[in-house]
Amino acid sequence: MFQAIFRGEAALESPIPSLDVVQQQQRRFKENGREWIEYDFTLRRQTRLSKENDVMRMVFRIDPNTLLPQRMTLATLNKEQPESIEFLLDYPKTGLVDVYALGVPRSAQVVDRVPNDDLARLIEVSKASLQLF
Repeated sequence: MFQAIFRGEAALESPIPSLDVVQQQQRRFKENGREWIEYDFTLRRQTRLSKENDVMRMVFRIDPNTLLPQRMTLATLNKEQPESIEFLLDYPKTGLVDVYALGVPRSAQVVDRVPNDDLARLIEVSKASLQLF
């Protein structure tokens, strides 16, 4: 689902595999002088223990510049006492510089498993040959 958000897609699959999307909306809006994209889902799950459907609402607020989620709200809709929880997401200003920043000792042996250019050429030739068939 987050990959679809990064691609800027309007329609997304259910963020929770066991729930079906009943309704979905995407909107752009301004709040306190800042622009946002919001994905709003109404989700439903048929429970095995009752004939009632569990219905909930999940809303993701996305920064349109970075396409990173900033907030997620999850709320039950069909309970006598609806419940809601909000998650605020933040990100560091900079990422890690290298594996040593994670605490890996500098004495550790580094095994480079990044494919070399030969593999890239092999894949390119394979794709080209598939197009001939």
